[in-house]
Amino acid sequence: VHARDLDGSPRGPGPRDVLCQHILIRACSGPFEAEELYAEVVTAGPYAALTRAAFDDCLDFVATGGYALRAYDRWQRLKQRPDGLWALRDPRSTQLIRMNLGTIQDSDTVKVRMRGSHSQLGEIEEYFAASLVPGDTFLMGGQIVRFESLKEMHVEVSRDRGRKPKVAVFMGTKFSTSTQLSDRILDLLHRGDLTALPAHTRDWIRLQAELSKLPEAGRLLVESFPYEGRAHSCVYGFAGRGAQQTLGLLLTR
Repeated sequence: VHARDLDGSPRGPGPRDVLCQHILIRACSGPFEAEELYAEVVTAGPYAALTRAAFDDCLDFVATGGYALRAYDRWQRLKQRPDGLWALRDPRSTQLIRMNLGTIQDSDTVKVRMRGSHSQLGEIEEYFAASLVPGDTFLMGGQIVRFESLKEMHVEVSRDRGRKPKVAVFMGTKFSTSTQLSDRILDLLHRGDLTALPAHTRDWIRLQAELSKLPEAGRLLVESFPYEGRAHSCVYGFAGRGAQQTLGLLLTR
């Protein structure tokens, strides 16, 4: 942050979908005058350059559903009263709208069940299920199970106590490592002040350099080693989590 090297593209003007949501939420508080609401909106930095015509377009979209949804009554949310104020067409929808304020869709999950049974053991995130191949084991409901198949958004498993299981990690709305952050990590490893890092992180970097080597920009470090009777490979890529997770799925297939 101090270096002003922020993730993502620079933000542009305020998005119109957010403005439409704000108009609808404002209507939940009671009737409003369009001119007054417009004057309030343009006091926010991202909407300082918003034209009245653009604001009216958003107001019309919320009121009528736009050209695509105009024919459906449920999307005609607002109406203009005889006194010129805008209000919810159906005041009973206020509670439903407020209940969904700030709703964020979490990562999708799939149900886990024993093969040949309809009883559910629990749920795991879809991205974790996609990383499994037949024969992989993981811990679910206090027991070690073996992945058999993924059918109709259900993971089918069987019992297997013989091997060390994978850990089903629940990442939720995960904060992905960006390419900007990856570049800064590489720069820190080779040119940064490591004394400012936590002790356990410094120890890991020291051991990595002694036993193998530190990753470098423009080069791909791959380590192969045996562990607990199985062959393992570790790839140090710095292309950002999204790209690396996709490449990892391709390699395992």
